[in-house]
Amino acid sequence: MKKTSELLWEAKDYLEAHGWVQGKLQKGESVCAMGAVNAVCIGMVHPQGQDWLAELDEENVSLRRDRVYSALMARINEGYEWKWKYGDDGTQVANWNDDPGRTAEEVLELFEKTAIAMEEIGQ
Repeated sequence: MKKTSELLWEAKDYLEAHGWVQGKLQKGESVCAMGAVNAVCIGMVHPQGQDWLAELDEENVSLRRDRVYSALMARINEGYEWKWKYGDDGTQVANWNDDPGRTAEEVLELFEKTAIAMEEIGQ
């Protein structure tokens, strides 16, 4: 199983290669932070229907994606006095991504800093 840090670096690379968007998982080739995580963890930006997880879960992709989301949420919370500003579940990454004034550079920096933090603890 890939380490969380490896997945974070891959998601950052995916964002850099395809471009960044707010307000939706994908617009053209561009993706939001969650779209990049989906792309590298489950192989698709926008999962459709209910059968996708059962078909892909041979490699435990849902757990892999959850590890990346958890790492990103922990990093987001470090920078804010009120942890619940962006939510307290998987939507937190999307809400942070879509915050007015957010920039692509900030999103890429989040992935980079989170990947480095995960490497430091061997994950």
